Amino acid sequence: MNREEHEAHLRKVLKILRENKLYAMFSKCEFWLEKVAFWGHVVTKDGVAVDPSKVQACETTFQELKSSPTSAPVLTLPNESGEYEVYTDASKNGLGCVLMKYGKVVACASRQLKPHEKNYPTHDLELGAIVLH
Repeated sequence: MNREEHEAHLRKVLKILRENKLYAMFSKCEFWLEKVAFWGHVVTKDGVAVDPSKVQACETTFQELKSSPTSAPVLTLPNESGEYEVYTDASKNGLGCVLMKYGKVVACASRQLKPHEKNYPTHDLELGAIVLH
C-alpha cells in the first residue's frame, strides 16, 4: 500500500468512527512513521527486529554474568560460540523465559503479571515473555 492508498484508507476509517460518534485523540496518534518500537522490538516496512538498545543491554548483562557467576542465578556460563535458544511461556498469571545453550540452562526469569496486564491478549503476553529475558 502506498502513501496515497494509506491516506484514503485512513480517511475512511476516521469517517466511519465519526459517523458512529467515536473520535480519535490526535494528540495520541502518529501517522506515517518509518519505525515503531513495541515491547523491545522495532517494527518497520522490512519486518520486525529486536531493538538494538535491548541487544546491547543483554550483551552487557551477559558480560556481567560471565564476570561474576557466583552472585547471579546462572546455571552454566555462556560462551560466544554456537547459538542460544530462548524458551518463553505466558499465562494469565505470569511470564517466564529460559535461556539455553547446548541443552543446558544459562539463565531463567519469571514474574507475576500486574493486574492490568491480565487483560492483555495472549500474543502480547508472549511478546512480553520474550522481552522479560
